[in-house]
Amino acid sequence: MSAPQTSTDISDDIVASLLKLSFRRRTVKEQQALLQMNRPTPRLPIQQYDKDKMRSFNSITYDNHDWLCGSVVKNTLYCWPCLLVSKKKSLWNSEGFMDLKNVRAALRKHNWNKEHLNSYLLYKEMRRKSFGADNLNKLQMLSRNIFNREVKNNLKIFRTAVEAICLLSKHDYRDKILNGDTLAEFVKLALKPNLELEEHWQRKGYFESAFDDIIEATLNNIELKIIKHIRREVCEASFYVCFVDDVSFAASSPRCSISLRYIDDHGEVRERLLGFFPLDESRTGEALCELILNVLEKFDAGTKLLAYTCDGACVSTEELRNLQTLMKEKIDSALFTHCLSRPLPLIIQQSCSHDLSIRKFFAAVKEIEQFFKAPLRRDLLNRVTDEADVLDCYSKLVPFILNEKSKLTEMFDQIVNCYESDTDTVWKAGNFKNALCDSNFEFYLKVFDDIFQRVEAVSNALRQKTNSHAFCIEEITKCLGHLERCRDEVSKSCDLIEIKEEIIQEGSEVKMEITEATLSTDGSASRDQHRKLLDIVINQLRDRFSAYIKYSFHNLADIMKYVDINEDYVQLVKAFPRHFSKKGLKNDMDTISNPMHSQFHGKKVSEVVKLMADSESTTLLPKCYNLYSLLTILPSANVFDGPRFTFFGRLRSYLENANLSNVFSPRAWLSIERGILEKFQTQRNWYDNLIDVIAKDENITIPLTYV
Repeated sequence: MSAPQTSTDISDDIVASLLKLSFRRRTVKEQQALLQMNRPTPRLPIQQYDKDKMRSFNSITYDNHDWLCGSVVKNTLYCWPCLLVSKKKSLWNSEGFMDLKNVRAALRKHNWNKEHLNSYLLYKEMRRKSFGADNLNKLQMLSRNIFNREVKNNLKIFRTAVEAICLLSKHDYRDKILNGDTLAEFVKLALKPNLELEEHWQRKGYFESAFDDIIEATLNNIELKIIKHIRREVCEASFYVCFVDDVSFAASSPRCSISLRYIDDHGEVRERLLGFFPLDESRTGEALCELILNVLEKFDAGTKLLAYTCDGACVSTEELRNLQTLMKEKIDSALFTHCLSRPLPLIIQQSCSHDLSIRKFFAAVKEIEQFFKAPLRRDLLNRVTDEADVLDCYSKLVPFILNEKSKLTEMFDQIVNCYESDTDTVWKAGNFKNALCDSNFEFYLKVFDDIFQRVEAVSNALRQKTNSHAFCIEEITKCLGHLERCRDEVSKSCDLIEIKEEIIQEGSEVKMEITEATLSTDGSASRDQHRKLLDIVINQLRDRFSAYIKYSFHNLADIMKYVDINEDYVQLVKAFPRHFSKKGLKNDMDTISNPMHSQFHGKKVSEVVKLMADSESTTLLPKCYNLYSLLTILPSANVFDGPRFTFFGRLRSYLENANLSNVFSPRAWLSIERGILEKFQTQRNWYDNLIDVIAKDENITIPLTYV
């Protein structure tokens, strides 16, 4: 504990003066002046070292205790009423208090001390009598006006701080940049044009020390508002579908995210995150079923859950079948389906990653992607290609590496031999060069290049012809046919091995025999591996598109080609008996398909839903509105027609950029659901209401309420 010396004269410090000459020994005129003056509340340079932490006195403490005063000369705290009128000597009117470690407990104890209470009441009565009634009212009014002016300036600065927090909280790197120091710099910069607020900021020292508490209180309240908004939206929706996604890549243990897709009361497609949840280590279908039902319990899953999809949700194919059986027993009407709007190349990569060699291949591809994404290395990529989007996904990156293999190898070789390259860059470039020269790496490049081209072609076709069920099935069939022919022939990998054998045979005889024998074995193994890969891809595509091919009610999506197909209605009513009846739906479809209502024709299903909501047709044609709402949100029907890919991208971006120590905290909503926060910010008085709530937080000691 330290009490630094001060040069302040004792005549300028009324507390020090009273310690030398007490209140009772002074003249009546001096006593009246002391009673009418405000208690001295100077900023004290009290400092106390406690292990590795330094404590300092916060002037906000004065505001919390209207009897507390201080002496600059003594650098100590005192009780003003006890100092003036108490006859009993105590710590608070003699030596003073300066133990910051125990100051809160000491203040609380003294506040309820009997002698202090008597002195406080006596002081208040003597002060009242020292003023006339009119003077007292004027003094109270003056004090109130001064306090309210301070509150007004505090609220302006506080709003600036809250606006800065809202801006920074939406950033993917929020955990790295949102702290008290950063916020202080933002607020200082914003206050520069306003001299009055800037002077108030400098005069009142309690803002900077309270910024960490302000950030915590603001983020907590925003999170609660976002969660309440999501729950209210889901409860008001007619029905929804559930997505369970694997997020274990960002955790040390199995975890999944659960989100819902639904149509809000404005006809807009919404997809909201419900949270991140740990999975049982056994990764069984039973554990996943229990988790889904527990999470959806508060959202009336028994009547509102139409379908669910668990693409890559940390469980095996066999356990996924077990999940379907259990969910069927609990919620008979909920369909299990795959999400067609998920990028097919990503699905293929995940389904093949059970093999160690394939995992190593994609890990190397990912490392090359991250290498070129570094800001200082982006110009290296520009030397090889002018295309800016080659790093966006595997379906573009793999062909790029394959086609520019020689240029990339040459570049990495130059980096390794350049004396200006740093150690990390040289090490990575050397590994990449070795990978590009590896026969297995080249083999997988060629195999996945062909596979990705085919599945990407299917994705592109589905994007353009979402409503044409027959066309989509035709494109899927073409892709499967090509992959099946490739599996039978495996011509690409065989040609690769034969060419390599011919080139090697031009070398020395001894080397030729050893290498030829190795390649002969490797060639057989490569052909087997190629066939296995194609089998996995074919089975994955068949499984993913089975529900889309099976349910012909997807034909109802195209109003212009609508005909009275009885089978479509039968399938729809059989699948969702709680929401559709054949007669009611047929009447609505006959009406909307009439040429008189051409405004609904030739539109995407999500556009039809929005148009019906805007034209108030939802009550006039309820079954038709439910049908197009279903086709908009159903994973097996909706192909890149809605926000799914955008939401999945936001989710991946957050998990890749967030601080791993709290990646699954409730703060995830601030980044992933930033659209809700932006909507809040457009509402009138939203900031004022938020500040009113924060002002009631017990950790916020800044005066923010008018009197």
